[in-house]
Amino acid sequence: MGMRRAILPATLVAAALCLTTSASAARQDSPPYQPAWRAVYQTPDSDAGIGLFSVTAPAADDAWAVGTIGRKHAFGYIVHWNGHRWRPLALPASGFQPWFADSSGPDDVWLFGPDSEGDDTEFFWSAAGWRSVPQPPLTPDDQYPTSGLVVNAADVWLPATPALHWNGQHWEPVTLPRGFALNSFADVGGTIWAAGFPGNGRGGVVVYRLVHGRWRLLRMPHPPGFTVSVVTDGPHSVFVVVTNSFTGSPAVLYWNGRRWKRLPAPSAAPFYFQPVGGYGADGLWLNTNLLWNGRQWLSISQGDGQPVITDYGSIAPIPGTRSTWLVTQACTGPNQGCRGVIWLAGPLPH
Repeated sequence: MGMRRAILPATLVAAALCLTTSASAARQDSPPYQPAWRAVYQTPDSDAGIGLFSVTAPAADDAWAVGTIGRKHAFGYIVHWNGHRWRPLALPASGFQPWFADSSGPDDVWLFGPDSEGDDTEFFWSAAGWRSVPQPPLTPDDQYPTSGLVVNAADVWLPATPALHWNGQHWEPVTLPRGFALNSFADVGGTIWAAGFPGNGRGGVVVYRLVHGRWRLLRMPHPPGFTVSVVTDGPHSVFVVVTNSFTGSPAVLYWNGRRWKRLPAPSAAPFYFQPVGGYGADGLWLNTNLLWNGRQWLSISQGDGQPVITDYGSIAPIPGTRSTWLVTQACTGPNQGCRGVIWLAGPLPH
């Protein structure tokens, strides 16, 4: 039997085309989705300290924010999102002050910071609870790590001098290319990227990839700057954000797995471009008031229309959602300390 084709009357075809065109035009004319920041948690007012430093979100119902409280004596502070509310948790060790948090999943959450003796300490959370990790051999120039990369429980990277790698048993020094000043690491689809600048300070940003144990220079544009951040959602969606050495304005490069594209400069770029963070598969937070949605820059504010501006904080995209966590400081006065504030852009995750 031959294949049958449905034949519609001309009037129905015309009506269907009209509806399709109208729906397409409505989609094109509708304004893009713009999330607004709203504060959802703050550290206690009664003992304001330095605030919250870092946030990581391994799942929609799992997030961690860390920092310190206490004006005269700083105490470490950990607060956890359990899918319903933010709840303070006990420290893994007395005197520990977590400065940085990262994770690869709900059972692989790492905290970095000094202990009660001022020595750097690491802890990671798994199904068995907290476990301490031997101290990395940091030099006096490194002091305490305020950034790093957790790929899994046996693959952790610290941008120290020299760079350090946790292999599941111990920390090992990592030899970097000669004349390369490291800023940060990134995991791009299972390949480690190292981003930084020439050691002599001349030239623009450079990125190396670790391929079969050897660092390979990645061909790319080289905008000048003094800090660089790499934000990735896989091998086909990578942002490299570089701050210009003289103006402070950012240059944003996008890698789609085959070639580089330089994003248009936002019309109102903040002088301080930190923090940065991902937004979906092809979006980027640039500080807290600029969002690249994959097509254009959007200006983002609080729910009352006021912008959230900070040169300090941390952003964590919430997996599987279009929402984002943010931690910042809220300082009431020069001698009154600062509270830590947790913000949310987008719907509340569950």
